Amino acid sequence: MSIYERLGGHDPLYAMVERVYDMMNTDREMKKFFKAEFDLDKLTQRTADFLEARWGGAAFQGAICGTQLTDKNEVSLLWQAHSRVGVTNADYTSMVKMYEKTMKKMGVSKALMQEMLQDIESLRDPIVDEKRKHREKWMKSNEISAAEEAAWKKEAEARRQKEEERKERLANFRKEKKKQERLKQKEAEKKAAEKKAAEKKAEKIQKPEEGGAPEGVLGIQDVVSRVEATAETRCPSFQEELALPADPRETDWSGSVAACEDFGRCRRMIISL
Repeated sequence: MSIYERLGGHDPLYAMVERVYDMMNTDREMKKFFKAEFDLDKLTQRTADFLEARWGGAAFQGAICGTQLTDKNEVSLLWQAHSRVGVTNADYTSMVKMYEKTMKKMGVSKALMQEMLQDIESLRDPIVDEKRKHREKWMKSNEISAAEEAAWKKEAEARRQKEEERKERLANFRKEKKKQERLKQKEAEKKAAEKKAAEKKAEKIQKPEEGGAPEGVLGIQDVVSRVEATAETRCPSFQEELALPADPRETDWSGSVAACEDFGRCRRMIISL
């Protein structure tokens, strides 16, 4: 039986590749290969299809770098697909370990796992190309000069720099936007607090707290009580001739108690309240 059949077919193979790419995408060193605009789902599907064809499943449908994949051009196309990615031996080793870890979690037998890992390891040479032999062979077969390659690198660097500047502008814009939003929020909170304080102050003036007015300030009820007490103890005619108003502090007493010989003293007492 083929590797593909022993593994269980397409679904387990796709799940394995998907888990590995998820691990790479969250790894501190490996996530650099996955740009924001990168189509990870498409990469997962194409990698799973590629391995399926290698391991005894359906033939690979589609092209790599615009060329239909065959047994003869597989190595060359793998190099072309990864030549600009910059995969190092350390990166590739980390990926192989992720495949091994995923296979163990899936319960793949040791014999099958060893066979799969050996095949994945055989692809290291064209993908990493540490000795640059595939690059030189490809340049020679396509008659690409060193000057043309240098021009490509310059153009690629210009694009990279432009992209970095775009990201920096976007980051600054988002930072400034958040700053303005925080300032607006603080201003709104300040106004709300001031409004609440003003309402609380007005409420205290209109409705003194239970137990009397604030210290040092006489409320209406305090004044009425003092006037009533004074009228009973010092000026008996006061209570007979005058009905106490709602607020004695705002009343003209002269007309009602002009005949009272104690009027002057009572008036001074009321005003002093």
